[in-house]
Amino acid sequence: MKEFNLIDYYHRLKKDDLTLAYYGSFKDSIVEKIVDLSESYLEKNELGKIKKKAVFLVAECFQNVARHGVDSKKRNSNGKLENAFFIRVQNNFLHIASANPIRNEKIELLSQKIEYLNTLNQEDLSKLYKTVLVEGKYTDKGGASLGLIEMARKTGNKLNFHFEPDSKDFSIFYIMLSFGPPESMITKEKKKIIFDEIIQLDNELFKSDQYLLYKSDFRHETLLPVIQMIENNLKESDFPYTTQRDLFHASVEMIQNISKHGLIRNNKKVGLFSYGRSKETYSVKSVNEISIQDRNYLQNLFELLKNKNEEELKIMFKENLKSKSIKKSDLTFIDLSRIGKTWDFEFSTLDADSCLFDYRIFL
Repeated sequence: MKEFNLIDYYHRLKKDDLTLAYYGSFKDSIVEKIVDLSESYLEKNELGKIKKKAVFLVAECFQNVARHGVDSKKRNSNGKLENAFFIRVQNNFLHIASANPIRNEKIELLSQKIEYLNTLNQEDLSKLYKTVLVEGKYTDKGGASLGLIEMARKTGNKLNFHFEPDSKDFSIFYIMLSFGPPESMITKEKKKIIFDEIIQLDNELFKSDQYLLYKSDFRHETLLPVIQMIENNLKESDFPYTTQRDLFHASVEMIQNISKHGLIRNNKKVGLFSYGRSKETYSVKSVNEISIQDRNYLQNLFELLKNKNEEELKIMFKENLKSKSIKKSDLTFIDLSRIGKTWDFEFSTLDADSCLFDYRIFL
């Protein structure tokens, strides 16, 4: 399994205002949280004017995977067979993508349908949608084609799609919708670059066994939907109960730590968060900017915690829980040290005043 380095992705996704890569359950309880996250994010920035359309397309793309993907608990070592969902916001443009297995014998027909949709203008797409809705033609399973027509109609842009061979029976079907406010523009070439990056990201996250990658401004109201999405996803997983409990606890602590103690730069508190498997354990990881002063403080704290055994950490946590003078971040990392099998950290200098703080806990 490939080692997953979150700092690399922090730099690679630097131009993204929002990044979400999701694997796991595609039940209605999850799509509700995806929609909540999208609404919360869009309301707080320049994309608010396309919120209604964006939320519809997020739900449609996500539900399309739910209808036509395979069992999301499968991680076949001989093939991918995994459903995935992505959101990226870059330069005031929203990109929504999904990936799910499709039987190879269905590729030709699906390709023809999408290529045909990409030749139609808005008026022709509306007419086709009404015809299919009334006559029930141009579909093979559960309204898939109606969904595709709506995606093409609502975005006003051509659909990017790709089939990647996975096994003798299946390929991975990728599709991406891109759109922004009326005044925003994006070139065909730029869309292709972003689509290729999503496909690469999907392959890398799958090979490194990740279930969620999230980058955003951690001051936003998107944090609650993200936390609820993690909780619902873990409940639907096949992880042991104690693992679900500890993964959720560590996720909440680390997300809140970025929100409370991350460095504000350009009026944003940017952070990157992930959780997944790591060899024989499960991992939760985060990266965010902090001041050099905070780095020195945390360095001393971690050196102290590294030398404590389980019982000493338990006593230390109880004592500091009662203290009114202790920093909240101290309690967070003392607590995480108690529940983790192992944990590690790294500081990467950005400039004279700040650095990246990379924290990893293995459960």
